[in-house]
Amino acid sequence: MNFELNLIENSYDYIKETLYYYKKIGYNESHDEDRNSIEEKRKWKTTFILLVQAIELLLKEALFRINENLIYENIDEKISDRARTIRYSKSIARLQNLKPKLFSQNETDLLVTCGNIRNNFIHFKVNANSIEIKRKYCKLFELYIKLHYRIFHQKYQNEEYKYVIENILHNAKDFEVFRGMEFTKKQLKQFKEDIAENQYYSYILTKDNKAYMRIKYGDEEKFYNFKFNTNDSYYSINCKYCGDCGAKKGEIHLDGCDWEMCPICGHQLLSCDCEWNEYVSDDYLFENDVKDIVDYELFI
Repeated sequence: MNFELNLIENSYDYIKETLYYYKKIGYNESHDEDRNSIEEKRKWKTTFILLVQAIELLLKEALFRINENLIYENIDEKISDRARTIRYSKSIARLQNLKPKLFSQNETDLLVTCGNIRNNFIHFKVNANSIEIKRKYCKLFELYIKLHYRIFHQKYQNEEYKYVIENILHNAKDFEVFRGMEFTKKQLKQFKEDIAENQYYSYILTKDNKAYMRIKYGDEEKFYNFKFNTNDSYYSINCKYCGDCGAKKGEIHLDGCDWEMCPICGHQLLSCDCEWNEYVSDDYLFENDVKDIVDYELFI
């Protein structure tokens, strides 16, 4: 069976490949070393290279549409099957001369920077940071979408990866990392406020009006060994931050966290059978008549 390949179709193929990899590693990604393997992060190399390959072919397609000979290194020689096409950096420079309004100086700088990163990934030993690589990746993908529209006067669309593309474009505009987790600026502000406010609600109140101090992240093993008098750890914590709510060691978990331990039975607070009503603060205990206060922090 015969079929035809061309520059733009090849570019689309690379885009599909890079979106496939991004879907595996880029959604709600953790940048905390305790919760991610190096092997998982190494996939960013392939993901990034594929995107640069796609944008290189897009640039050559733009040149081809001006004149098909412009994609070759030496346009003065007779074009043959063995003629060399221009390098990535030269395609940028040639388009700058022929279509200076196609991309701005900032966009040119991004194209050049990402091309250098691609080359370093392929040819050299490099130290990479998943946060910075993802930031540049999302910005470069956003630029691919813009250039596609400027060249073809229509948006690039891919229904199979529609939501992946939306995620990338969202991260290209607003992308912060705190405690290894990704937030928008608005989300990060709210998260910090929630963490700070939550520290005041340091007890759970049972239906029979008895207060138990909540188990802080990192104290689970000490609490369990004290409460149940055993050396067999029920819940050993080795991570710097909680894998569910992001609390650091010494902080109380956020409301609804899967990792919070019940101070009554020692099991998961969300799913245990202990009957309790609400989280309460020290001020609540001072201002109300509480039957009994169990403060494990005095012992552990």
